[in-house]
Formats: sequence, C-alpha cells, structure tokens
Amino acid sequence: DDFDGKTLEEIGLKRKYDIIVLTTIKITREKNDLGTKRDVSNVQGVASAKTVLHKHDIMVLYGNNKNLKKLLKDQERY
Repeated sequence: DDFDGKTLEEIGLKRKYDIIVLTTIKITREKNDLGTKRDVSNVQGVASAKTVLHKHDIMVLYGNNKNLKKLLKDQERY
C-alpha cells in the first residue's frame, strides 16, 4: 500500500537503496473460452522513473543482496 499510486521516481528505490526496478508485472484475472477464470501475468515493459505502481504489482528488481534485504526489512514495518 505504501507504493500504491506512486511513481518509481517518488518511491526512490535507486536513491534510498541503490536498487533498480527492471520491469513490473501485473496479474489480471481472465476467463478462457470455457468460462474458467485464471490469473495471467502481463510484463509491462522496461520500467522508467514515470512508471506508476499499483497494489499487487510485482517488481523485478536488480541490486546487491544486502540492499534488497534492507528494502524488505524496511517494508515489514508497514
């Protein structure tokens, strides 16, 4: 929820953690031809500073393991 509706620039992962967001993935629920619902992954292309995140988006991150762990630890507070 902390990142919902914010751009990558506003969140500042590069500045705060030296982590780069390579892309984001959105999961959508679709019906197939038989009417059965299934989750579909949609890769959003190369992320930029103007990329807006939404609740349930998946970020593909690049960075040092210790920086990624620090981000995860900091997010546990929310």
